[in-house]
Amino acid sequence: GMGVLRIPNIAKGIVDSSDLKFAKFDDKEIEAYSLKEGDILTIRSNGSVDLVGKCALISKKDKEYLYAGYLIRLRPIKTKINPKYLINILSSIDLRNQIEDKAKSTSGVNNINSEELSALKIQLPSLEEQHLIVQEIESRLSVADKMEESINESLKQAEALRQSILKKAFSGELV
Repeated sequence: GMGVLRIPNIAKGIVDSSDLKFAKFDDKEIEAYSLKEGDILTIRSNGSVDLVGKCALISKKDKEYLYAGYLIRLRPIKTKINPKYLINILSSIDLRNQIEDKAKSTSGVNNINSEELSALKIQLPSLEEQHLIVQEIESRLSVADKMEESINESLKQAEALRQSILKKAFSGELV
């Protein structure tokens, strides 16, 4: 069968293909649920309102998968909007607030549909500005990732030092 992307596969703006389900599809279903590089998958409904509207950008390696019906596929017109810009703006606080306001439900299942997604108010600068914004975001995220790595390494070293001190304290080697 073919790999099917589901809610657990939508993670931090990218596809996590570590827990795929597989099924067989006919040609009509394959055409309807196929993906292209630059598509964005959005979670349509969930019990947790903060998961509704979460997105993942489809990369080259993800094109072989199909997507489940409780996800919405967005296919940006690349001459008007940079897909990386769109996924970043969809993750912004302003857009998250808009999505969560539209998605909230008293029934326990929060939903957003394609009409509500298309009605979101987003700022759309020129394509050139979008590219510059994406470059700046990626540059800053790269710096943040390096800082996170450094912090995690320091925490490991601190824990090793703590264990060493405790070992010496309990063996009577500390004076």
